[in-house]
Parts: sequence; C-alpha cells; structure tokens
Amino acid sequence: MQGSTFNRKRECIAEAPFIVLDFDKIPTTGKKPETPEERKRLVCESLAITRWLREECGWSLGAILWTGSKSFHVWFEMSPEDHLAALKGSVFTLGIDPSLIGKPEHPSRLPGMIHGKRGKRSQTLWLQR
Repeated sequence: MQGSTFNRKRECIAEAPFIVLDFDKIPTTGKKPETPEERKRLVCESLAITRWLREECGWSLGAILWTGSKSFHVWFEMSPEDHLAALKGSVFTLGIDPSLIGKPEHPSRLPGMIHGKRGKRSQTLWLQR
C-alpha cells in the first residue's frame, strides 16, 4: 500500500523524535554474547556507554528496551546532526549496530513484542516519561 501509514518507507514517517541504539555486540570484544557471562558483560558495558552519552554528552535518554534476545535498544531523543555524524564513526568501537542510526524507517522492537527467533517477549527496562 504505497503512501499508506502502514508502510515503513521514509516518506511515510511524520517525525522521528528518537534515535535508537541497538547494542548487540560486547563493546570491548566486538563479539555477540553467547554465554550468560557474555550477556552480562554486554549489558554492563552498553549501560556504561549509555550513561556516558547521557551524562557527559548531554543526550536525553527516553527508554531502554530488552529485545527478548541477545541485545537491547536504547532510545535517545534525536540529537543534532553533528552528534549523529560523530556517532556513526564510532558505532563499531562502541558495539552499536549501525543499521538503525539515522534510519527511522528501520523496524525496532517495541515493548511486548515476541522475538521471532527466541520466542521471548521484549521488555521495557527503563522509561523516561
């Protein structure tokens, strides 16, 4: 349905108030977590980066969602373009999946959704509003 509000094309997006960061690799190793210890490490390191972006860079945190699999999504209020450009150059170092950055049409897991591969429900871990 071209032009429909049910279409994920960029031209169907009225506004994109958030940038979604998808942490799916352990920042210090670049490895996808497989063991419980590695998943814990992913969470700790990714939350440290989230805290840095919030406290040191002044980004406004909107939400943190667990996807129901091996990653979580951090929602920040949209930052100025120069910040996004700097972030794009650091995504691999920070363990962030670059496919969501600057692409509001890209699907992101929402709270309560069932993960297709894992069968687990995504959850809100933190919500600003």
